[in-house]
Amino acid sequence: MEPTAMLGASSDDEDWDDCDRPIPRTKARRGPSRRQIHQFTNVDGIKSGLVKALGNENNVQRSKDALNLDTIIQLPPPTITPFEPGEEKVLPPSLLLASRNKIPYEQLLSTQKSVNFNLPYFFYGAQVYPAVLRGTTNTRKSLEDIIQTMTPALVYGIKRHALRGHTWPGVVCTGNQADLLSGMLAFGISDAARKWLDDFQGGSSELRTMRADFVLKDGRTCSIDCGVYVTKELPSLTLLPHSEKIWRVSDLMRDPWHLRNLSTSMAEEEYLNSKLQRN
Repeated sequence: MEPTAMLGASSDDEDWDDCDRPIPRTKARRGPSRRQIHQFTNVDGIKSGLVKALGNENNVQRSKDALNLDTIIQLPPPTITPFEPGEEKVLPPSLLLASRNKIPYEQLLSTQKSVNFNLPYFFYGAQVYPAVLRGTTNTRKSLEDIIQTMTPALVYGIKRHALRGHTWPGVVCTGNQADLLSGMLAFGISDAARKWLDDFQGGSSELRTMRADFVLKDGRTCSIDCGVYVTKELPSLTLLPHSEKIWRVSDLMRDPWHLRNLSTSMAEEEYLNSKLQRN
């Protein structure tokens, strides 16, 4: 993702089909017994307590509509946070509210129907910030409206890395279900917004289809196909090992480009902060 300019031509539908290919994965992730709680640690050190039910077909229900959701029958739903404890002190209210948002099923169905059931996107870098997502999709929606289409999620078989010389991160697909990454799912991505997002990547990544877990408003844990921008192997992009640097969501709050983008939404952020304090 190149934040300084919009590079490259936007993808048409044929280009989308070329990169919208599933990553090889198992059909089901078998979990421990109902009494077991596993602490899965993702690449940025965030721990999410996931209570997995017995891994059999009776514990997964497929929705009978165009959302194509898998509902995982389990005990209390997982707590998913796209940033580490303590980072919230420097993050904008819009992101904090989005990180707490759980979408009702009927609202999700309506949102996706409005964009012909385009894939939702899973974001792990700058676009976890609602203000940045608004700018990079060229939408006129309010931050409050954008927040209502976002929810925290987990994707398996992927690792996030800091990029040498850049303030934004990259990701690689590992195919290992023990590797998981927390981020934000964004629903209601229109064809026009999709092309803006493709342009924003500047040829640095390709869109792939992966599966994300998230929690609905009613507490059900669901799994859905989503688009994820995976970093290409390019000479200009060097992924740093975690032993050298671990990328944090709050790192962007020290980036001048990012702060300039956030500054255009100060009035909205002040309003959202008052809403956050009431909650």
